[in-house]
Amino acid sequence: MAANNFFISSNVFYGNRNRGEDSDDDELDFVASDSDEYRPSDGNSSDSDLPDSTESSGEENEEIEPSEQIPGTSKRTDTWTTVTGQSLKAFVFEQNTARATDILPVTSAMRPIDVYNLMVTEDIFQLIVIETNKNANKFLQNITITRNSRSKRWEDTNIPEIKQFLGLVMYMGIVKYPSIAHYWNTGNFFKNSFVPKVMSRNRFQLILKFIHFADNSAFIGNRLGKVSTLLELLERNFVNARTPNEILAVDESMIPWRGRLQFRQYNPGKSHKYGVKVYKLCDPYGYTYTSSIYAGKTESNIQRGRPTPTTSHSTQIVLDLAEKYLDQGRTIATDNFYTSVSLAKHLLDRQTHLFGTLRNNRTGNPKEVTNAKLKKHEVKGMEDSGIVVAKWKDKRDVLMLSTKHGLEEVGTGKRNRDGQETKKLRMIVDYNHAKQGIDISDQMACYFTPLRKTIRWYHKIAFEFLLSTSIVNALVIYKKHNKKCTI
Repeated sequence: MAANNFFISSNVFYGNRNRGEDSDDDELDFVASDSDEYRPSDGNSSDSDLPDSTESSGEENEEIEPSEQIPGTSKRTDTWTTVTGQSLKAFVFEQNTARATDILPVTSAMRPIDVYNLMVTEDIFQLIVIETNKNANKFLQNITITRNSRSKRWEDTNIPEIKQFLGLVMYMGIVKYPSIAHYWNTGNFFKNSFVPKVMSRNRFQLILKFIHFADNSAFIGNRLGKVSTLLELLERNFVNARTPNEILAVDESMIPWRGRLQFRQYNPGKSHKYGVKVYKLCDPYGYTYTSSIYAGKTESNIQRGRPTPTTSHSTQIVLDLAEKYLDQGRTIATDNFYTSVSLAKHLLDRQTHLFGTLRNNRTGNPKEVTNAKLKKHEVKGMEDSGIVVAKWKDKRDVLMLSTKHGLEEVGTGKRNRDGQETKKLRMIVDYNHAKQGIDISDQMACYFTPLRKTIRWYHKIAFEFLLSTSIVNALVIYKKHNKKCTI
C-alpha cells in the first residue's frame, strides 16, 4: 500500500516544533512557514553561562515558595556550613547500565514503522477513527450544508485511511508547497507524483476538517479534554517501551500558538514566545517519558503540578512527572524555574538526587553564597543536610544546587588562549550533559515539522505528540538497535 511504503520510508523520525504563526483561514491548516527551522546558538556562549535570571512564563512568572504564601507557616532555619562533602547522601542505582533499557522486544530486523507502532498503537488509531466519525456525523446532523458542499460527500473513515492521512501530513512537513491544494496541482511546476496516489484532495481536506480525538460531551470543565485521552494513551506507551537509566531531566517546551486561548503562555526565553507550555521528563538521549500541558491555575486540581501546603507548582510538577522513577536512586536535572532547596529536600526523602541552576531569590538559599562577590573562576559554596549551593564565576555568576556534588572541578578538554586546560565545576559539566536530552528532542523534532497554521489549537497539540514526540522516541530506540542509521 502506498501509505505503508511512505510510513516506512518517510518515518524520518522528525516531527514538529513548528515555529510558524497561526492563521484564521481553514485553507492554511498546513501551509508551511519560512520560520519553521531550528536555529542553533551561534557558538559564542560558554557552556558555563547558565541562566540565573527569571524567565517570564505566563501565569507562573512570580513563583513563590509555600512558606512565603501560607499564613502561619514558619520558615525552617537551615544551618549552612563550609562544603566538605561528608553530608552528601549516597543512593545506589541498581540498574547501573550504560544506557536505558528497552522493555518491549526490539530487534535490528524491525523496520522504522514497527518501532513507531510501539509508540502509536492500534488502540490510538481506533480512538481517532471513532471520534472523527462521531464528530463528522454530528456536524452533518446539526448543520445545514449547501448542495455543493464537500461535506455532503463524507463517508466514515477507518484505521488504514487514518494512517494514510497521518503519513501525508508527515510528508507535507518534509516536502513543503505553498498550500494544501498545490500537492494535487497538475501543472508542470508543482505536479506531485506521490500524494494524489495516496488520497484525493477533497478526501484529505474532509478528514482534516473532521479529525477529532475525544467526545466533546465527555469533558465539560476540562480545558484539555479534547486531547487528554490521546495524551494518556501515548504516555502509557512511552513509559512501557523503555526504562530510563540513572539521569533524567525536567524542562518545558512550547508548542507555538498566537491565537486566542485561555492557557496560552508567554515566555521570552524561548524562540517562540507565545504558545502552549509542555513540561517534559526526558533522558540525555532525547527520549520523552512523561509530559504535562500547563492549562492554567484554574485547572490545577485536575492536572499535574497542583500546589500543596508544602510544595509550590514548580516543585510539584517535578515530583509528579518523575513519580514512577523516584525511590530508585536516580538523579534529576532541572533549570532555575524548578530548582530550590525545598525540591532538593523532597527528592532526598524519595532517595533521588537533584542538581541544576538556581535563582538568587529562592527561599532557603544561603545568603553567604548568593551575595558573594567573586573574581573569574573563583567558587563559593556551602552545604546543609546533603544539599550544596555553589556560585562559580566564569563570564558571569553561575549559581548551582546539587545533592550529589561537592566543589570539585574537572577539565573540559578545551584550552584557553594561554594553552591551559579550562576547568569547570563537575556539577556544571554533569548538568550540561543531562539537560541536552530535551534540547536534542526539540532539535530533531523541528527540522521537518508537520505543524502548520491552524485555527484549532488541539490539532497542534495532537500532531505535536503523534508526529513529533512519538517519532523522536521511536528514533531513539531504533538507532540503539541499528548502528548504521544515519538519521
